[in-house]
Formats: sequence, structure tokens, C-alpha cells
Amino acid sequence: MARNAQKKKPEVPTGPDFQQLRYFKPDGWLGFGMAIWAEYLSAPLYAEMYKTFGILPDEFSVLATLYDSGDVTAQTIAAVTGRPKNSVSRGVTRLLASGRIKSVTNPSDRRECFLSLRPEGRRLYERILPRCRERERTLLAGLTTAELASLDSLLMKLLLYYHQSPEGVGLERLKQLGIPSELEPDETAP
Repeated sequence: MARNAQKKKPEVPTGPDFQQLRYFKPDGWLGFGMAIWAEYLSAPLYAEMYKTFGILPDEFSVLATLYDSGDVTAQTIAAVTGRPKNSVSRGVTRLLASGRIKSVTNPSDRRECFLSLRPEGRRLYERILPRCRERERTLLAGLTTAELASLDSLLMKLLLYYHQSPEGVGLERLKQLGIPSELEPDETAP
């Protein structure tokens, strides 16, 4: 589907059963619940990253995107991560100054620069990632394997729905970046 193609939005359920779900009650908001969860997951990690490695959250977003997607522009990092452009720019500036990433001007469009990890940036990310995975394991230990698979599928579905909207980068761009651009067949089953 084309990035800007109009797609009929699914109707949001409003029945009595739906109203019983915590974040879908008239006085609830899913975004708040997700923000709280993100804070529980990330805040201790970001504090540890800064204390141990001198890395700020925006630098980590840049490192993670470059590690996962290869050479991309700062604009692409902002679009994929949802971080404000000025925050990504701040992270890029610090990482360039520390020699953890490099910037190469696009010869066909000198206004554009491609960023890539230097070996030190790659090593740093690979030192931080196990700490992130351990934090996930700790906080998700109460979920069964089936619940984890469902959570993974739902998060991917939300990501894909966002990126096919006018706000997202488009599914084709996700695919170019090596990010899955469709759900696996078993992920679509109820």
C-alpha cells in the first residue's frame, strides 16, 4: 500500500466488554500506560548508560538505529525512532565528537549526510545491549512464552500500522532499512 494512500481506519470498539479494559475506559488513556511502562523499562538503563559509558538516551537511539539499519541519515533516525530531530541532532553531534560514528556527505546531494558506526561505536553498543536484554528479562519474567509472543506481535503490528500512516516512513522504507515490513504469517492469527 502506498505510504499516503487513504486506508479506512478500523472502528474503535466501544461496547461494554471493551470498556472494562483498564486503558480503554472513558477516563483511561493507553498512551499514558505505555509511557509509564517505557519509563520503568528505560529510565534505570539510561541512568546506568550515562554513569558507566557517558551515553545519553538520544545517543543510544542513534547507536541502536545504526547498528540495526546500517548507514542512514539523521532524518531517517528521527523518523524511525520517533525522536525529535533536534534530539537526534544532539546525539549525532556528541557521537561524532567522541569518534563513535562517522558522517559521509552524499555526493549526489551535498545537503545529505549518511551516518555509520565506527568500530568503537559498534563495540559500545554491543557492551550496552546485554544490559538492555537483562532488564527486559527481569521486567517480562511474569509473562508466559505465549504472552511474550503475543506482545511481540502486537508491538510489531502497532509499529507497522504507524509507519504506513502519513506520519510514518512507509513500509517500503522500513524494508530497505532491514526492519520487517509485514507480520509473519503466524503473527496474524488471533
